[in-house]
Amino acid sequence: MPKVFISYSHDSEELEEEVKDLADKLIELGVQAEIDQYTTNPKQGWPQYMLENILESDYILCVCTKIYKNRFENKEKIGRGLGAKFEGNM
Repeated sequence: MPKVFISYSHDSEELEEEVKDLADKLIELGVQAEIDQYTTNPKQGWPQYMLENILESDYILCVCTKIYKNRFENKEKIGRGLGAKFEGNM
């Protein structure tokens, strides 16, 4: 069974819901999908959690919104929003 890690920026509650729907649908289709919404406070910390999932997955899906792109390119205000910068750099 392939493993997929989905990377996205927490732009809005709507986007988070859409990403969760996508992950849930992939699981229904037999894909082992992982998103941060399935995990709360990983004991290894968020950076290590993301790194482990990137390295252990067969595929990485990036939901690349404008905010995701801005964070990756260091164009977003520091401290604003969550997600995308670390895994985008990976």
